[in-house]
Amino acid sequence: MAFKRLDPEDFVVSSDSVTSTVWSNNTPSLNTFFTSSTQTEGSSGPYYLSVYQTASALDTAAVQFQIAYANRNGGGGVNFDGSVPFVSPTTTIYGQYRTLILEDENANFVWGESSTGSVDNGFYVISIERARYKQSLLPGTLNLSISSSNSNFTQTQIHLTDNSGMVTLPTYYGTQRVYQLISGSDGVAHNAASGGTGFTANSGSYGWFCPDISTILLNEAALDNNTAAGGGINLATITASNTFISFWISAIARISFFVSVLYSKSCLAISANSLLISKDLSSFPLLRSNFSLLSGIGYYLFYYKYEKTKGICDAFN
Repeated sequence: MAFKRLDPEDFVVSSDSVTSTVWSNNTPSLNTFFTSSTQTEGSSGPYYLSVYQTASALDTAAVQFQIAYANRNGGGGVNFDGSVPFVSPTTTIYGQYRTLILEDENANFVWGESSTGSVDNGFYVISIERARYKQSLLPGTLNLSISSSNSNFTQTQIHLTDNSGMVTLPTYYGTQRVYQLISGSDGVAHNAASGGTGFTANSGSYGWFCPDISTILLNEAALDNNTAAGGGINLATITASNTFISFWISAIARISFFVSVLYSKSCLAISANSLLISKDLSSFPLLRSNFSLLSGIGYYLFYYKYEKTKGICDAFN
């Protein structure tokens, strides 16, 4: 059996990070959106909608993200039990993210410095499909355009980003990094030059960007604001209790314009106890099983301890 020798330049040991695009086929931005009637009408339908980059029936279709709605008091969802009001799938979604991020079942989500948004502390969730990213999303690369179809409203589109370019450190909730969603691009507010924060006039920030769990929370009150000065797009979320149609039918109708452009990069931190190899490992079938191919960048990654690394490197010589 013949082997190829790995040259020194084929190894990269560092504490850098590797970035790549998020969406299928290494597409840098997502501009078209499709849902599946099968999923919508199935058991998961009351909780979230899966969004594809092409028609869901095609072989090339892949879930890009899920969209959901969370409401502390169950608005916008059908109650699980008619005799128990205000407990619906939207309360479940709210509780899941409160536990996951806030780690406190009595806490509220605070948008910006002090605003809790709507009376129900409601928010929309965009959760990036796990297969779309490597380790986390890269702060400063999120550019999200959201549109409204309300032709009677003058401001029909807003452009959002995270505020990572304006803060030294993110806010931490437990182990979760959180950045505020603001009006702007590439991590900086549109009015940063004049000392602005990119927040809305009355509803705090537009939401949260949680890169470590690849999740975007959108402040319902900020989007629903119906004045141009307030910074909203009059999304007009209907939150009547015990009403399935009020949220999901409108969400299905809006999905094509609710998120008109979504751009972000994923990030993989390469620590000091990892090894990157740029050479094609097809000639090393036994060793290749220990490495993970980093899609789109042509490197193999291997996490190791010193003793095992020495054995791996010796095997190449």
